Amino acid sequence: MGQENALVMEDELWQRLLRDALAVLGLPPDEQVRINSPGCVACDLLNDFDHARLTTLGNAPGLSAEQRELLERIDDVMDQMQPPDFECWDNQVVHRPVWQVLRELAAEALRAFRWEKVVMRPFVEVRPGVWHRPHAEVEPGAVADRGGT
Repeated sequence: MGQENALVMEDELWQRLLRDALAVLGLPPDEQVRINSPGCVACDLLNDFDHARLTTLGNAPGLSAEQRELLERIDDVMDQMQPPDFECWDNQVVHRPVWQVLRELAAEALRAFRWEKVVMRPFVEVRPGVWHRPHAEVEPGAVADRGGT
C-alpha cells in the first residue's frame, strides 16, 4: 500500500467528510454538477458541507483560528443565500454569483487544511438506484497531507 493510501485510510471521519465537502464545493460549476449527479447539486453541496462542518467542530479541537474562521465564513455565506440561489433540482443555480464566492472560500479552506491536491470522483451506481461517491483522493504525483494544524 502506498504512502498516500495509508494516510487516507488513517484519516478521521471529520477529515474525510470535510475534505470531500470542500473539494466538491471548490469545483467549477459544471464539475460540481458532473461529480454530484444524479442528485440535487445545491441541496447536496449545502447539506454535505453543513454536516461536515458540524462534525469537524465537534471532533477536531486542534483547528487553527484560520481554519475555524474559513468554515464560519462559508457557513455565513450559505446562511445569507436567497431562495433563487438554492432552488432544489435546478442545477443551474451553481452558476449564480454567490456560488462563486463559496467556491473561492472552499479553495481557501482547502489550502488552510493543506488539502489542495485532492481529486473528487463522481458518484457511481453500485446497485440499481444506489449511488456512492468515493472519498477524495490525493492527486497522482502529490504527497498526501492529513490537513491537521
